[in-house]
Amino acid sequence: MSDGHLFNNILLGGRGGTNPGQLRVHAAGIAWKKQGGGKVVELKKDDIGGVTWMKVPRAYQLGVKSQDGLFYKFIGFREQVMFFTFSS
Repeated sequence: MSDGHLFNNILLGGRGGTNPGQLRVHAAGIAWKKQGGGKVVELKKDDIGGVTWMKVPRAYQLGVKSQDGLFYKFIGFREQVMFFTFSS
């Protein structure tokens, strides 16, 4: 788990509210783990259909669309975080 970037206090947004956790962006994809254990969301780079980056109230949001049509909202980034690429 040494490669990639780790972001703390990132919320996984959805219809049922938000859950705080830790987001890891690495060469193989994206992994979010709920704070205190439990729920894990993992997307391999080949499963990612698209990403969006947008300003939301008091933070920034990374939106990730999977190949099967699901959309994940990761909220809580600072402005300094720009974008990343997945290496082949």
